[in-house]
Amino acid sequence: MALALLGAYRRVVLLEMLAWLALVIIGTRLAVVDIAEHRLPNRLLLMLAVVSIALLAGASAVNADPGRFLRALMCGSLVFAALLAAALLAPSGLGMGDVKLGFVTGMFLGWLGWEWAYWGTLLGFALGGSWALILLVRRRGTLATAIAFGPCMLLGVLVCAVTAAV
Repeated sequence: MALALLGAYRRVVLLEMLAWLALVIIGTRLAVVDIAEHRLPNRLLLMLAVVSIALLAGASAVNADPGRFLRALMCGSLVFAALLAAALLAPSGLGMGDVKLGFVTGMFLGWLGWEWAYWGTLLGFALGGSWALILLVRRRGTLATAIAFGPCMLLGVLVCAVTAAV
């Protein structure tokens, strides 16, 4: 019995670690493209979403904890909906790539818990605002200067993941 539980635990940890690894690897590529071109390619966003959903669903199934996966999906959907509303209200602000990335970041934050979804999303906005403020203060940008928001969102998730693990 103990060996079976240990085997199941290892599968959960492996699937969860692979999901986070996918976020780091594909997220890094997304961040590089966003910084260079101010866009988040749909192909990479879709790949990250599909891989993440599959791995987190698998981890949830092996652990017999469907509630955690459902919470992750709900948080991803809520962040997506909030960013979509913001993008529609101010079209020159967020891009649709940021909105779609919001589903994935919200899902990973929701995997950690409801409170992490709130604080991680807020942290992404704080990082983006801080970056914009630094550009303004250093006179390297104006109020109309576009910034790459995807890397800020991804960094907010990773900071929360590290904080939650401590």
